[in-house]
Amino acid sequence: MQARGGRNRAVTLRGPLPEIEIAKVSDVTLLLVDTINQVRTGKMDVKMANCIGFLGDKLTKTMEAGSLAERFDKLERLVMGKTHKL
Repeated sequence: MQARGGRNRAVTLRGPLPEIEIAKVSDVTLLLVDTINQVRTGKMDVKMANCIGFLGDKLTKTMEAGSLAERFDKLERLVMGKTHKL
């Protein structure tokens, strides 16, 4: 049996959330920890939390890929510099 005709009452925020600066992966981690806590205390709708989690995952992957590309470029320049000197 489902309460309220099968519809769950969504927990909505009283206003927009403040913008936060996300410059590194650890910032995304803090965002996700905060989001988890807000869901657990009933302050945030699960759909919104899922969206934040999804976007946080995408942002983390993008940041990691960018970092990897930078490291690769540095290695490539280092190797190319050594081969040109031979």
